[in-house]
Amino acid sequence: RFCIYCKKQKTEFGEAFDKLRKHQIYVECEAAPKECEVMEIKETPSWFRFNDASNRTVNNTVDSMTGVQSLETLAKWSNFDHEYMDNTTRMRTRQLQGAPNATAVAEKLKDAGAVMYGMNW
Repeated sequence: RFCIYCKKQKTEFGEAFDKLRKHQIYVECEAAPKECEVMEIKETPSWFRFNDASNRTVNNTVDSMTGVQSLETLAKWSNFDHEYMDNTTRMRTRQLQGAPNATAVAEKLKDAGAVMYGMNW
């Protein structure tokens, strides 16, 4: 299946989308149908934050949202503070034209226990 909205979400991150895959923040529902069934995914993209990202269940969800989200919205949702958080983590703290850097947001989403569920593009 094809999801135009998932493709738009991927475009928001650009090359930084690879970070979502690397950190297992992105779940492809066609490749992991059981996980998407457990999470009761009805609409993609769907974003969830978990108390413990290693325990991805509906009961372990802190909050969620559906649809394409801007980097600014995802930054706020993951409590990204735009300030130097850690001098040893270069990309997490950089900004681009006053907006959060996509790589920095991807790193913060990982730290916040966030996961995006989507479909093939």
